[in-house]
Amino acid sequence: MKKLILILSVVFSTVFFCSAERPKVSATLTVEIARPKKDCKQGIWFCNPKVDVDVQMIGRTAKANFTDNGNSTMTIAFLSKLPEQATAFFADVDEVLTMPPSISRLFGYRSLQLIPGTYSINYTSSNPFGSVTVKINAQ
Repeated sequence: MKKLILILSVVFSTVFFCSAERPKVSATLTVEIARPKKDCKQGIWFCNPKVDVDVQMIGRTAKANFTDNGNSTMTIAFLSKLPEQATAFFADVDEVLTMPPSISRLFGYRSLQLIPGTYSINYTSSNPFGSVTVKINAQ
């Protein structure tokens, strides 16, 4: 009987632990809008993410609110104008952006990567600077 109770408690705690949803986490970051492959000087992707609210808005930098959607995607809502007019974010497969450890921990991960691809920018009246939802690899 004790073994049965022990087995059931392990099974139920495992089911409960695995089915718990991850809460959404948001943070405002400053990023350069350019491709690493182009030395962060041109293109529409992400370079050099920083948690720094007092960064001067010069050149290709933009502030954005990053929200972990809890489903292996992250929505990035821009809080300032992008350095060039664009309809999509694009990066080649070899341009995975690995976030610094401090940013990964901010979202509750050991490591966090933005997966390259082509992602449409969604412009709305409530966010004229646009937002984009990208795939992430998080551990």
